[in-house]
Amino acid sequence: MIGTIRKHSKVLWWIVIVAIIITFVWWGSSSSRTDGGGSSDGNYGVMNGETISPTLFNETAQEIRLNYFYASNGRWPGQGQPLQGYDPDRETFQRILLVKKIAELGIHVSEDAVAQAANARMRAVNRGNPVSLAEFEKLVLNPAKVTIADFERFIRHELAIQQLFSTISAGGDLVTPAEVEKLYRREFQEISAQAAFFRATNDLSSIAVTPEKLGQFYTNRQAYYRVPERAQFNYVSFPLSNFLAAARQELDKNTNLTEIIEARYEQLGTNYFSDVKTPEEAKQRIRTEFEKEMAMYKAGQDAKKFNLALYEMVANNEKAAKLPAYSTEVFSTVAKELGLTAQISAPFSLNETPAGLDVSQDFVRLAFSLSAEEPLADTLVGENHVYIIGFNRHLPSEVPPFDAIRERVTQDYRFIEAAIKAYQTGVEFHATATNGLSAGQSFASLCAKAGVKPVTLAPFSPSTRTIPEIEKLVEPQSFRQAAFTTEPGQVGPVLEGSDGAVVLFVQARLPIDEAAMRTNLPAFTRNVQQMRRSEVFNEWFRVEATKAFAPIPYFQKQQAQMSGAAAGK
Repeated sequence: MIGTIRKHSKVLWWIVIVAIIITFVWWGSSSSRTDGGGSSDGNYGVMNGETISPTLFNETAQEIRLNYFYASNGRWPGQGQPLQGYDPDRETFQRILLVKKIAELGIHVSEDAVAQAANARMRAVNRGNPVSLAEFEKLVLNPAKVTIADFERFIRHELAIQQLFSTISAGGDLVTPAEVEKLYRREFQEISAQAAFFRATNDLSSIAVTPEKLGQFYTNRQAYYRVPERAQFNYVSFPLSNFLAAARQELDKNTNLTEIIEARYEQLGTNYFSDVKTPEEAKQRIRTEFEKEMAMYKAGQDAKKFNLALYEMVANNEKAAKLPAYSTEVFSTVAKELGLTAQISAPFSLNETPAGLDVSQDFVRLAFSLSAEEPLADTLVGENHVYIIGFNRHLPSEVPPFDAIRERVTQDYRFIEAAIKAYQTGVEFHATATNGLSAGQSFASLCAKAGVKPVTLAPFSPSTRTIPEIEKLVEPQSFRQAAFTTEPGQVGPVLEGSDGAVVLFVQARLPIDEAAMRTNLPAFTRNVQQMRRSEVFNEWFRVEATKAFAPIPYFQKQQAQMSGAAAGK
């Protein structure tokens, strides 16, 4: 099988090797069950009467890691913000069940299909360019402790799962034209509406503040004002701007650069460059991207030199019993010797970015996890910098004294009291409007009497994603639901906003654009069929999972934890 994959693969281009090195090597990989872990007692439960062995579980867990890697555009689990809903243990059990069903149904995938799909997956991490299996294994799989066998098994099972989905969900295509048209009309029929806004900002100046009320407000909200645990780290940064000139010179040495840029442009297609005016401008952007990648590579090389010097000084200090390992003094000394500047980050919590640094949330989590016992992180990459960081200190959580945040507390008190007042005004207006509309008065006249100016909203339907006039004031889904459950000529329920209330008046339901519907129905039909296929498959899987799973220690543990939390234990 490996030979078949090799037969379909090509030699890697020079410039692409640099891109892969930058993308995959620096980040490393996190430990998981596949690093030799697993259930402490070796029992992963029973499925369809068969015990789930540690080998089967760990092999399938590797497939889940590969699936995560592709779903997150080249990040392994533990790198960056986790994908929404990601639960590796749950997904591993689910995939084991799917693989068993594939075997039961006799679904077979050809060797050529696996090889072609494998090479497509390898090219996917190399911007569509060909890559040899050896380079893919060295630069992508090995750093994450994934084997070629894991990769081949993952591809084979992916193709088989696709066939399983097609087989089970075929009935989802059976939807009538009349049903599709009914769904289309429901999703795309628009309404015209107006809204009256009652906002805290209109009443801030009217809120009286006394020392007694302010003190009580602060006392009741001390948990809100508590500053979370914060951290600081020592760091040396390597700005990409310092390496761009050398990167350009390096690229200029490549006699095939023009052809590489041309091939890259053809591979991406014109839609990728929708914001540029000419092909030449697009190709210049490609070159700029290559320059940045090369500059990042060179910055990384300098960062590694600093890291090595840091290790050497720590080793020497330990022998001489001098400076503490990876202390601020050590960072500063090594940086000075190399003509660099060591700095200390501003204090930051786990949920905020250190001021002045162009780093991701993944960077923040790693930096926050440093300690005196584990003081040093690997080379880290920001948007325009490469960093070497080391532990400095942790600051405990605390509640600032009232005098230190008096101005903030005062502003919060005024806003909250004004928001409560605005909401109450909205409730009173809603009652007046309901009675007034029943008596034949217009919404506009009722608003005029109340001293509020109604806002005419752009027509919207249940499928409208954004309603600009109410953004940041009311949750859009709740607003749409209120609008489409209100009869024309009536006001909907009072909607609590971020700083008061909103009263919605539905004017009319607008007719469907029949011509647009006829044009859009084919694509809409395909979407409905895909949704129905997913529903059919998910229901089938739910039933099969219910029958297949015996109590599993992992799930029993999860249920016990949830039950304990619900009981307040």
